Amino acid sequence: MPATPARPAFVPQRQPLVRRLRRVLRVTERAWGLPPQHPAPARSAP
Repeated sequence: MPATPARPAFVPQRQPLVRRLRRVLRVTERAWGLPPQHPAPARSAP
């Protein structure tokens, strides 16, 4: 039984979506002046 193309197609689309959501959360947190709810990785910190 060959693997369905739906699964491989979902993986590449899902990752950017999660990144986008995290980015939006960060922007909203900054706009509202709230402390980050999620720990930011050291490498991404300025």
